[in-house]
Amino acid sequence: MLRSVPRPAPRKGSPVSPRAPLLLLGLLGACVLVPPLPGGKGTSPAPTPEVVRLHPWMADVRWPGAAPRPAATEEIRIAEDIDALLTGDFDVYPLAGRRLIRRGQDVLPYLGHAVERHPAPAARKERLGIVFGPVLRDTSEARVLLALSSPYAAVRAAAAAAAGEREAVPLGPRLIELLEDRDLNVRSAAIASLRRITGEFLDYDPGAPPAARAAGAARWHDYWKSR
Repeated sequence: MLRSVPRPAPRKGSPVSPRAPLLLLGLLGACVLVPPLPGGKGTSPAPTPEVVRLHPWMADVRWPGAAPRPAATEEIRIAEDIDALLTGDFDVYPLAGRRLIRRGQDVLPYLGHAVERHPAPAARKERLGIVFGPVLRDTSEARVLLALSSPYAAVRAAAAAAAGEREAVPLGPRLIELLEDRDLNVRSAAIASLRRITGEFLDYDPGAPPAARAAGAARWHDYWKSR
């Protein structure tokens, strides 16, 4: 005869944290949170001293607080692969690029930081493009939206291009906001994707003075509202 085992009563004084559901959603990628600007409340702690000692350019990597940050050992591996990508010979850097692609969207903040802080020459940093494209192509639309609000201009520009490649209509409003981004590459990618998504060629020059850009962005806002 089977005997039922009584369930233990819940402990008193240790209620479930009200933040637990939010943390779980963040882990599953089920919620889309826009990361704050550098230094905001959602930014997780800086890399550990060990990571920065081995890779000084990794200091102050801005990680969006909506997802758990990789462990220090994982950050070191990511930094090593980025170093190999930017400084390795032709028989080395493609392998490093493939390893970074396999890591998925978690590498995006590090790639953006490398564009700004890595000591490699600017010409070598063009190699980062072999990672940006595939990572954003293989991720969800929600993750692309998150990347469109990255504190790193290189990530925003790559995400804007990815939005156009997948012709993601729901990302249109965010692309219109990026028409007034402070970075020329971001603005250029945003307008190219908007034209690809809509087939419209409203007057807008990403290299124009701020007042002209604002007028062009306003035309796009009005167009989108009238759709």
